[in-house]
Amino acid sequence: EFRQGVRQCDPARHPAAIRQVYSAAPSNSPVTLALLVGPGERENLIPFFWQFRNWPGDVVVFDDMVVDGGRGVLEFALREIMKLPPERCTILRSPLDGDFAAARNALQDAAKGPWTLTSAPDERWDPGVIQSIVGLIAQLERDGKVVCGFPRANVVDGVLARRGLYAAGVLRSK
Repeated sequence: EFRQGVRQCDPARHPAAIRQVYSAAPSNSPVTLALLVGPGERENLIPFFWQFRNWPGDVVVFDDMVVDGGRGVLEFALREIMKLPPERCTILRSPLDGDFAAARNALQDAAKGPWTLTSAPDERWDPGVIQSIVGLIAQLERDGKVVCGFPRANVVDGVLARRGLYAAGVLRSK
């Protein structure tokens, strides 16, 4: 009789060339999640990324050179909560210096998808919007639209602070 031991597959044990071939499969999603992370956002990162845990596209983060431990939390959230391979994550590290327009432009330039959903870690999104984003983009393209705003809620220190319209919710990036 022949006996074969079987253990759970661990892709990390495959040779680098094989891992690269399988992980290089690009996302077919038309949308990139873009996020600006500044000081004091560390506690918002896990809840923010949890709501996007099944995100179909890539993620681009502008890190304002945070030194409060947020960098480690950010990397953990992308790897363990979002389960994104490195090629679907881009982290831009640069001082913001109060220039939000330059940060948003950098996020758009780094986006892999033709559409960019721009948000901040303190914002909470309606799950229905997140789940229907690809279909919504198809509708926007059919209608010749380039911008779509969304209602969202801001959370400060764990407390709902404000509800409003996020006018730059989805932008045509390319």
